[in-house]
Amino acid sequence: MAVVPNLTDISLCEATTGWTGTPTPATNLDVNLQGTYCLQSYQAGAGNRNAIFTFAGATDLQNVNIYTWFSFSKTSIIQVKGATGLRIRLTSTGTNFYSEWDIAGSDTLPHSGWLCHTFRTNQSPSRIGAGGACNLAAVLTVGWYADSVVGKGYIYWDAWRYGQGLKVVSGISAAPVNLETLFAADDNTANKYGVISKFESVYYLQGQVQIGTTGDETFGTLSCQGYNANTAAYLDESADINSATANDVALVPKQATTQGDCMYFGDDEKFRGVKLNVGTAGVYSNMTVNWEFWNGAWTAISGITDGTNGFTTSGTNDIYFAEPSGWDTYAVNGSTKFWIRARISWTSGQTLTTAPLATQGWMYKDTYFKSTNQMVVFREANVGDAFYKIEVKANARSTTKVYIGEKSGSVGISGNVIKAANISYKFTLVATDFNITEFGLYGCSFINAGTIELPAYSTSKEMLNCNISLSNEVYISTCIVKNCNFISSPGSAILMSSISHNLTYCNFISCTVGVKIDTYNASPYPFSALMFSGSVTADVNNTSGQGLTVAKSNGSNPTTYTGSTVTFTGSVDLTMIVKNEAGTAIVGAYAFIDESTPSSPYIMNEQTIAGGIATVNWTGGPVTSSTWRVRKYGYKNYKQSVDIGEVNISLPITLIADPQQT
Repeated sequence: MAVVPNLTDISLCEATTGWTGTPTPATNLDVNLQGTYCLQSYQAGAGNRNAIFTFAGATDLQNVNIYTWFSFSKTSIIQVKGATGLRIRLTSTGTNFYSEWDIAGSDTLPHSGWLCHTFRTNQSPSRIGAGGACNLAAVLTVGWYADSVVGKGYIYWDAWRYGQGLKVVSGISAAPVNLETLFAADDNTANKYGVISKFESVYYLQGQVQIGTTGDETFGTLSCQGYNANTAAYLDESADINSATANDVALVPKQATTQGDCMYFGDDEKFRGVKLNVGTAGVYSNMTVNWEFWNGAWTAISGITDGTNGFTTSGTNDIYFAEPSGWDTYAVNGSTKFWIRARISWTSGQTLTTAPLATQGWMYKDTYFKSTNQMVVFREANVGDAFYKIEVKANARSTTKVYIGEKSGSVGISGNVIKAANISYKFTLVATDFNITEFGLYGCSFINAGTIELPAYSTSKEMLNCNISLSNEVYISTCIVKNCNFISSPGSAILMSSISHNLTYCNFISCTVGVKIDTYNASPYPFSALMFSGSVTADVNNTSGQGLTVAKSNGSNPTTYTGSTVTFTGSVDLTMIVKNEAGTAIVGAYAFIDESTPSSPYIMNEQTIAGGIATVNWTGGPVTSSTWRVRKYGYKNYKQSVDIGEVNISLPITLIADPQQT
C-alpha cells in the first residue's frame, strides 16, 4: 500500500449506529459515496434539521481538520452560508457548550453532488454556545445543523473523519509514486478521504501531504508467517504483528527438537527492513538465525543488520539491509509476497530456555516520488495560514528520492505549478530532513506559498529554474539554488544564514526585500550573479545585529540595505591568457594590473602558469582605466587600458617576439 491516511474515522456512515437527529437519520444504498451505504435526512415539510454523532468517549479534536462529505437532492434546499446554512457543531460538557463552524450554503455550493467540506478546529468558530465554547480536548458529539430546510428534499452525508492528510511511500525509478497515486487512493470508494481531488487535470488539495517516512514512523501493514519445523505447520501471524497486544507473536526458535523453524516477514512490494518490538527476549544456545531472501532459492542476505540479535534483545530494534539482487516473490502458506525469513539451524548441543515473543512490527520502504507538468491548487478552506503543507520525511534505513519536475543537462524543466487559491491560506514546502537521499525542484512555479524550506548541501539536492511569486521566504540553507526568479515577495524572498550558501544566478524582481541575512559572519557573504530590480524596501535586510559585508561578483548588483549596516564590495575575477604569435601559451611571463593612480598597490602582480594564465580575484570595486601590462624576455612589452566593473574579465593577450632580445 503506497498511500496511508493520517486520518481517524469518526463515522463511515455504514449504519445509523451512534447517530441521532431531526428527522431520524436513515441509511441509503443508492447514492452512497464511500463503502456500501451513506446516511440521509428527509422530511416532507420545511423545518430545521440536524444529525448528531456521539463518540464512545471524550475525544481530543484539538488542532485537527474535520472532513465531512455532503450531497443534496438540490442545492436550494438549504439556506445561504451563515447562521442558518449548513454548519458543523462540536459539543463537550452539555449541549450549551459548543463551537460551530459555517461550512456551506445554497450560495456556495457549485452543484448538488458529493463534496468534501473541511475546516480546522483551531480556527475561530462562527459561533459558540450559551454556556461557552466546546472543550476541544474532550469532544462528546459532532453533528451537522441546517435551519429552515425546504421540504421534500434530501441531505446525504458520508465518510466523516478527522486528522491532517495523507502519506505516500514506495515507488521506484521506473514506476514512481506521484500525485495520481495519491488521488487514486483518495478516490477509491473504499476510502474517499477528501484530501485530494482532480478536475480537468488539476489536482486540488485540502490537507497535508507527507512524502516518505521518518525512522520513528515506519510504514504500512507487515505480513508475517511462522513455521514450526517440528510440527511442519505454518501460522499466519499478520494480524498479531500489526497489533500492539504484548507478546502475541511467536518468533524463532520455537522448539529445539527439529531445526528449520522459520519466521517470515513480507509485503506486496520490496522493502528495506523491519522495525520489531520484541516483548520477550529469547534465551537459547548453539542455535543460529540465518536471514534469507528468495531469488529462485532461499539465499543469505548479504550485509544485513539485526538489531534484535537473533530475537535475544528485548525492546524495539531495526532489522535492515540493502535490496538483494534478484529478489522475487514467493508463496508462503498460500501468501505470495516479497519475503525475508529468519531460519534456525544448529549442529549439536542446542538448548532453548525461553522462546522469543514479539509484540508488534513495522516495515521500512524506499520512496521514489516524481511529479511533472501538473497543476496543484490548495483549496480555499477555513484551515488557517500555517496548515497546508507538503513535507518530505526520510530515515537512515531506506532511500528517499523526490523530484518535482525534471533535469535536462543543468536546466530544470517540466515542473509543477503549485499555488494557494487564497493568499490567506498559504502552503509550506518542507524538505529539511538530512536523511533525504535526492531532492530536486526543477522548472516549478510556486504562487502564494508560505515558507519553502530546502535541505542542506548535496550535489543531489537542488532547486533549478523555478519561479517563486507572491510567496514568503525560501529558507535556502546550503542547498543548490540556481537560475530562479523571486517575484513580488511580500516580505523577504530569501533567508540566508550561511556564507557557505549555494545561491547563484538568480533574479529578485519587485520584492519588498530580496535577501534577509540573519547570521553574523566576519567573512563576506558572497553574492554571485544575484540581480535585484524594483526592491520596495531594500535589496538586503541585515537582521544579524552586526555590520556585514556582501561581496558582489558576476554582475551582482545589490546597492540598498535595511537593518544593520551592510557594506557592498565588488568581487570579480581578472584573468590574462598570454600566448605567442603561434598561439602557444607562454609560461613565466610577468603580468601586472595597476589602478589608475600610479602610486596605488598592484591589483595583480603574478607570473603566468600552465596555459599562459594569470588570474586574481578583485574586491576593490570598479576601476576606470586600469593598466594591464605583460613583459617577458624575448618579447615586446604589452600594455592596455581596461575598465574594471562588476563582471569577470578574461583578456587574451598575444606577445610579439622582439628580435632585439635574443
